[in-house]
Amino acid sequence: MYCLRKLGALIKAEQVIRELLKKYPNDKYVISELGWVLYDKEIKPGIEENDLGKVLHAANELWQYHPTDLLLVRLVLAVMKAAKKRNKWDTVLEWSARVQPNQLETKGFDFDGKPGMSDREQWYLNRSRALLELDRFDEARNLALEG
Repeated sequence: MYCLRKLGALIKAEQVIRELLKKYPNDKYVISELGWVLYDKEIKPGIEENDLGKVLHAANELWQYHPTDLLLVRLVLAVMKAAKKRNKWDTVLEWSARVQPNQLETKGFDFDGKPGMSDREQWYLNRSRALLELDRFDEARNLALEG
């Protein structure tokens, strides 16, 4: 499964994983591999294509399997990003509530020598913006101050 995914054979990898899920529906490794395959096959392209429905379809499927923290964080941030692009602030708010700030990394990544925002910073920024856009001003202010 992992090898197929790394080789870019996402369709074949997904077929193998779905067969394994029938036999081992609670296996964290199988669930994790399904998550990363769907992330590469559906979620990343959905974000690039500005197709929130595609992103949500894959994310909701993965959500039912109770993904590991790392995958959960990636899902939440991906859905938030896709929903933000479409100004779907209620979706940003709903998905941001699925993780807590302490589950998110505080260290950002460098992009061309310039520091990028950490996962936690992105979460605070997008969640507070969603609250603001939904006219929940006091909550937006308090969350921004907390962040």
